[in-house]
Order: sequence, then structure tokens, then C-alpha cells
Amino acid sequence: MAAVFLALLIFHWADVQTRLFAGMGAAFLMQCSSTGPRKRQMLTMIITGISMMVAVGLGSGLEAHKLAQDVLLAVVTFTVFYVRRFLPDQNMFPLFGFILFVLSTALPGGWARARMEMVAMAAGIPVTVAIYFFIYPHWPAVGFRDSLQLFLGKASFFMRALSDMLQVDRSEDTGVQLGELLIVMQEKMRFDQDLVDNFAPREAMARSRNTYYVLLVHQYEAYQAQRMLHEAMSQLLAARAGDNWRRHLKKLLLHLSEAFVALEEITAGAVSSRMAQPAALAAAEQEQLKTAIMEAGELFHPEIVHLFSVSIAARHLAKTQAQLEDGLLHLNRGVRA
Repeated sequence: MAAVFLALLIFHWADVQTRLFAGMGAAFLMQCSSTGPRKRQMLTMIITGISMMVAVGLGSGLEAHKLAQDVLLAVVTFTVFYVRRFLPDQNMFPLFGFILFVLSTALPGGWARARMEMVAMAAGIPVTVAIYFFIYPHWPAVGFRDSLQLFLGKASFFMRALSDMLQVDRSEDTGVQLGELLIVMQEKMRFDQDLVDNFAPREAMARSRNTYYVLLVHQYEAYQAQRMLHEAMSQLLAARAGDNWRRHLKKLLLHLSEAFVALEEITAGAVSSRMAQPAALAAAEQEQLKTAIMEAGELFHPEIVHLFSVSIAARHLAKTQAQLEDGLLHLNRGVRA
């Protein structure tokens, strides 16, 4: 918004069409940054801005040469898709150049107008680079924390939803909710992966880069453990096993949910943790569940296997939660130091 406002302010004296390209160029260019080191991001934005400026100038200037415009359209179309292979994240922002080029050919043109539009596009490059990298810089570390906090919140809801699966009358609705939560958590993990890859060597938080990588690994492990737990419970419930284990499993899932809530608080910046109580209660229920499994003599062998799978997945999740706690507390203390 700031880049668009400044671009329009600079060209307040120009005609509507010139101001249109100044505003659109600045708005589009703000989105033209890929992953990687800060220097690469800046270079990507500058090259993209220059390319869009040239495309707009040629599209507008060749108004009287329709065949040349058609040939140039084919070249631009090929280029915007071809250059994506050179972007680490295969981003789609080169399409902005295609949009601006098509717009320049559709509106009134000529070389005099093309020069003004190129000047408007060129002026937006330093404005956008200054705002994006120096005035309002992008901090991946802050975005990572916020995204991880949302992930942990969804993970807590996921564990409570798993406990609701043990109620026969709510199992169908709960299955839909669990699927949606898994999708959201997967999106958060991908977002965090992009942010961690985006950490630049000269950023203030770069000294903690390895810690963020470790947290990302534990985040993936927590997600996989929850998926394993969900699948094992689905198989167990489909086998219509007995009920002597349900009470212990429900308590175990609720304690694991409380542990995720405690992790949320640490992610928000707490230097101490209240995970000890839910972790201890979860461990106690884990032992009770193990005892219930061993006493389930009336169950067939496949059902006992499903119960063991649930127990193993829950134990792995509890271990991952402890690793997340250690990583987050270490990170918080390091930031304050």
C-alpha cells in the first residue's frame, strides 16, 4: 500500500494511464520476491521490475505494428513460464509481467506514451525495493513463531477431536473436522519451511537459524505422529474393540492436548513452561493404557495390534512435544540474552 501511494504521489501530475501503470507496477513489484538470501531476493525484484518496464514500453510503443505485438506476446508468454525454473520456490509472480504487457497493448499507445509508462515503472523500482527491504523489512523469524503458534493451537484442537472419536455418536462429524485440521497444519508446516529457507545470513535472527531448523523438524514429527495416531485409532474403532481402554485413552489424548496449549504459551515468548503437569499425567495414562491393553484378553490379535499402534504413536507424540519444549525454551532464552 505504501509503495502504491508513493508511486501515485510522484506521478500525481501525469495522466490517468501513466498513474495506472505507476500504481500497478509498484503493487505487482511488491509481490515479486522469491526465497533465498536477501541479496538474491533484492536482485530478483530489481530484474523483474526492469523486465516489466521493458515489456510495457515495447507493448505500448509497437501499437502501430500489430504483427510485432503478436510476436512479442508469444515471447513474453514463453518467458514468464520459462523463468520460473530459476526461482527456488517456483513462484508465479512472473505472470504480473504478462498482465502488464497485455494491458499496455490494449490501451492507447505510441512511443511518446510508452516513454512515460516506462518512466512510471522505473520510478517504482527504487521505491518498492526501499520499502520492502529497508523500511518494512520481512522478518522470517517472527512469521515462523506466529505460524508455529497457530500450528500448535490446531494440534491441540486435533487431540481434543481425536478424544471425541471415542464417542460413537460424534465419530462421523469428528472425522471431517480432523481432516480439515490436518490440512491446516500441513499448510502451516509448508509456510514455516519457506520461512526457514528464507533466513538470510545477515539477519538479526540468523544466529538462531539451526534452532529454527530443529524446531521445524520436530514440527514435522509432531504432525506425522498425529497422523499415525489418527490412522491407528480409526482402525481400532473400525475393529469394534472393547471399552476397557477408552477411559485411559481419552484422558491421555486430553493431556496431550493440554501439552500443546502449554507449547503455545512458550511460542508466545514465555521463558518458563507449565508442560510438566500435563506431560506427567499423559505418561501416567500411557502406563494405564498399556496395562489395559495387556489385560484385554477378550480382544482378537489384530485389535491388540491396533491398540499397541495407538500407544506407540501417542508415546512418540509426547516425546516430540518434549523436544519442542526444549527447543522453544532454548530459543526464548537465547533471544533475551
